[in-house]
Amino acid sequence: MVVIRKEQMRALEQRREEQCEEALIGFIRTWYPRQFEDLGESEVRSRIRHGIEKARRYGFTEGRQCALYVELAFLLGKDFDRDSRLPWAQSILTDEESVSTDQRIDRLYRHGKLEAAQRESER
Repeated sequence: MVVIRKEQMRALEQRREEQCEEALIGFIRTWYPRQFEDLGESEVRSRIRHGIEKARRYGFTEGRQCALYVELAFLLGKDFDRDSRLPWAQSILTDEESVSTDQRIDRLYRHGKLEAAQRESER
């Protein structure tokens, strides 16, 4: 029987998080080049970490869920979850009883993309 020690599990988890962060850096660089250029890689990395931490607080632990949350943080602001102009975000994020985390992140993402498109059209 193979036994994985706690230190080994932590090392594996850390490596997985680093890979996720690198993938998100590449995603932001590719799909949001202006923001990436304006912020610089160090700040983008910091915002990605911040977004992942916040996503986890809302129960989003899967890579896809965290990635969608981070993208919304780049589109709507890193603290969009507390933005009084976006009451729908807090409502969706705290609706843990009636839907799964996948359903919540999908609903949040749909609303967030619509909000971002509306903001862009108003410019």
